[in-house]
Amino acid sequence: MDYLLQARKQQILRELRREKHTITEKEATDISASTDGYSGADLSQVCRNAAMGPIRSLDRDESLEFVTLDDVSITFKVEVQSSIP
Repeated sequence: MDYLLQARKQQILRELRREKHTITEKEATDISASTDGYSGADLSQVCRNAAMGPIRSLDRDESLEFVTLDDVSITFKVEVQSSIP
């Protein structure tokens, strides 16, 4: 695994450590491979937006769910890579 891929993976896991999540090491590696060219700020934004996924789907009578790979995937659909022209 190259250095930049490993660095992105570690940042993603560090960002998500503050949240309840179900992201595995393998999924974190896959996410980091999908974020080639993202800046540190871009990765932070992806993780913050993914963390909002369970909140967005919350009904009044439900408890808060874990952040999942689907939450991160949805974030990719709406994120714009600010570091790539």
